[in-house]
Amino acid sequence: MPTLARHRADADDRLDPTTRRERPTMPGSPAQAVLGLQRTAGNRAVAGLLAARAPVAQRYEEQRSVAQRYEVQDCGSGGAHPRSQVDAAHGRARTMLSIAAMESADSSNPTVQALARKYFKLTVPPVTNREKILWFGRVRQVLSGMSTGQDSTTYECEPRQTWKDGLCTPGSFAVTILNIHLCPKWWSLTSIDDRAFVLLHEWAHKHGPSVNQIFETYCDASGFAKEPAEDLVAEPDAYASYIFELVTGGAPTSTVC
Repeated sequence: MPTLARHRADADDRLDPTTRRERPTMPGSPAQAVLGLQRTAGNRAVAGLLAARAPVAQRYEEQRSVAQRYEVQDCGSGGAHPRSQVDAAHGRARTMLSIAAMESADSSNPTVQALARKYFKLTVPPVTNREKILWFGRVRQVLSGMSTGQDSTTYECEPRQTWKDGLCTPGSFAVTILNIHLCPKWWSLTSIDDRAFVLLHEWAHKHGPSVNQIFETYCDASGFAKEPAEDLVAEPDAYASYIFELVTGGAPTSTVC
């Protein structure tokens, strides 16, 4: 099914987080049923990956044998939406993800330990079975899925900030509906790291095997820090923030988080 990922608005055009961003939690509601399906689907996706995975060396050789290249549509060589800027942001996000995935393999890394606690509420190296499942079976698998899938991404540059153009509603930086639609607001970001943060968020939606596809809580919402580990491992912003801070040494800016 198509996935939809609205990103955040600036402070001036934000609504109250409890009315716009928080997940509905009323027992028995359709929204709660969808959340339950998302969590179940995420667990099944990870279980399938773990059951079917090949040895690391074999998978690496298989990936090398497949020529993948991300695609950019409807962006010109100049003007307001030059393709070169998409290329730069994609390259930065790919570098950040590669570094984060590599460093996350070292459970003794004190920065990894601190950020795993901060963004996923997990102890690393994990001790309990619950922590092992969430760290190795969820977080590490999502990072792997993002790394594998990012170069098969197709971006579409939307000309107007309207729902008719890639569902670019006011405040949206990017939207994932099969392809990743870059809204005009994405181009207002002046920092390449901020632009990369948005791409990492969308990659988590699109390529993370157990990440929420419909309802989500953004990192600047009041409920984000209150979520349990079981929910945080399914939040796109948890992955984007974890990767961002692990690589840059600082938390995402208030512009995007």
